[in-house]
Amino acid sequence: MDQTKNERDITLTDADSEVFLGDTSTLLIELSDRSDLLGAARDLVSEDREDDYGDPLENHQRIAKMWSAITGHEYTPEMVALMMIGLKLARLSRRTNHFDSWVDVAGYAALGWEMASREPTCKTDPDAPHGFDRTASHNAGRYVCECESWESGDDA
Repeated sequence: MDQTKNERDITLTDADSEVFLGDTSTLLIELSDRSDLLGAARDLVSEDREDDYGDPLENHQRIAKMWSAITGHEYTPEMVALMMIGLKLARLSRRTNHFDSWVDVAGYAALGWEMASREPTCKTDPDAPHGFDRTASHNAGRYVCECESWESGDDA
């Protein structure tokens, strides 16, 4: 594939390879070190994506429900974060120098940890069942109350 170049294009070259980055005016951040990558991930999960998709836990719960409905297998929000990391790693295996994918891996790791380490809160609906859900707790690696998978008739 032939790439048209102009005066703002940049190509990074080392002894073994050359990477064409294109027009430098389209780079959102300067590529330098791990602090920049982690800072970009922090900014991404703290502001940008939340403005677009809402609360991360609620978004991952929606994704988990969708994937569960499609596949017939039960997914948790934490599993969604793990699988999104897997998706990004698969993409990185093709192009290891794609900065945005590295940022996304760090962002999904942070969100996954936040969701996995949260204290579960029980639903306050008076009809919600409460008690130890052994199978869900075993699969999640934490205490799961029966109310976590319960939905009121009003929500349906």
